[in-house]
Amino acid sequence: MAISEIPCGDGTMTVVVGNPATAHDGRPALVVSFGLTNTGIGGPQAKVLSEFAERMAMLTGMEVYAFSPHGVGESGGELSYDGLVADVRLAVDSVPSATCILVGFGAVFAGMVAAAVASSRVVGLVGIDLNELIDSELLRTHLEEFGTRLKAGETLGRFGIEGQRQLPNCPALLVVRAETPQAVYREFSSALQAEVHRVVAMSERMQYDPRTYAILLGWLERTTWLAASGPGQANP
Repeated sequence: MAISEIPCGDGTMTVVVGNPATAHDGRPALVVSFGLTNTGIGGPQAKVLSEFAERMAMLTGMEVYAFSPHGVGESGGELSYDGLVADVRLAVDSVPSATCILVGFGAVFAGMVAAAVASSRVVGLVGIDLNELIDSELLRTHLEEFGTRLKAGETLGRFGIEGQRQLPNCPALLVVRAETPQAVYREFSSALQAEVHRVVAMSERMQYDPRTYAILLGWLERTTWLAASGPGQANP
């Protein structure tokens, strides 16, 4: 498992790479971030990302690039919205595959939306556990609880849904909590033409819920594997 520290801006960004046992040419890579807070599970962020990347590469046959934005986990520097967008773009640029799918938990999804607009290489977008996008006070609580290093003067509202003035034109998946009011994400999901799954969360964070990954794997199969193999053909 490769763990890299990419020099950028005011520090380094931690990126781990999971390679499948059997590579499939032409399949997009996955670029994943667990969010703007440390995971709080399984030890240091880099270790958790490494285990996740290795597991997802094995299950999907795709290269997986998992990263922590500036100010999160072992990545250096401080978190800001503009810095987050730059971090996502840097992660995309570090992927050798021609195309990639972005997967973001919580408010990091806002940066992924903005980065996807600017890159023709992004062919899919996944947002999971998006309450931080609609509740800046919840985001502030999470940042303080997990020790995320926020840049002084940064406005948390910039990480919200309403701050996304442009949206990418690519397949999208949203996995949200069942208690999240539909009115909050309906317009956003409609504009993205997203497939939406509502889940009765079993814990405070959906990172802990295996159903999250089952939904993600199913969506990846429908949007990439079946499209690549064509009608009536077996999955690779």
